[in-house]
Amino acid sequence: MKIKNIFILIIIILSFNCSNKDLIKFNDKKINKKIMKKYGKKYLNNNIKELDLSNLGLFVIPKELQFFTNLETLDLSSNNISDFDNQIIRSLTNLKSLNISNNKFSNLPDSIFALKNLTKLDASNNNLIDISKDIQNLTNLTELYLTKNKITFIPDEIGFINKLRILDLSYNEITEVGDFSLSNLQFLNIEHNKIQILSASLLSKDLIILKANNNKIKVIDDMI
Repeated sequence: MKIKNIFILIIIILSFNCSNKDLIKFNDKKINKKIMKKYGKKYLNNNIKELDLSNLGLFVIPKELQFFTNLETLDLSSNNISDFDNQIIRSLTNLKSLNISNNKFSNLPDSIFALKNLTKLDASNNNLIDISKDIQNLTNLTELYLTKNKITFIPDEIGFINKLRILDLSYNEITEVGDFSLSNLQFLNIEHNKIQILSASLLSKDLIILKANNNKIKVIDDMI
């Protein structure tokens, strides 16, 4: 499916004054691209807050995405995307939730770390090998899902995300978890890894659920 075809559906919906402009889900793959040429980007509505571009076979993100400056939720899951146009993502300054699960990313694009308002990031089921230290820039993040990747190590800098409540690192290749603490963490999933030593600093006073099965844990360091 051609990228422009996706946004033709936006034009159709907005042209007919769709009552639910806060949410648009693209599920029609048979749109006449002549509409885009006829009407152009003037119909792109920057008041849209939630955009679903999942399961469309995309290899790149549409450049028209930069016009959705009030977007708060973006779902790009289940595509074939391996990288971002950093300029486009950086324009989404109001984004709070980003889902890039089930794609082809080998690392998190730098532009993600510029999304200061992001509270939820789902990068599950990609090809991630490591996590950049720049993850510390996402200070408003409360939910981080990195399950089913190839991650071997979690940097200490993740400890700067003080608002993090949910952290899912399950089904990776992690052998060591950095010496960091997350004081507000309530849910930690590290099952199905290769962890041998679990630092007690991870066991915050607010922790409600800890899943650590299917590891090689022999020692809980610095016992409480």
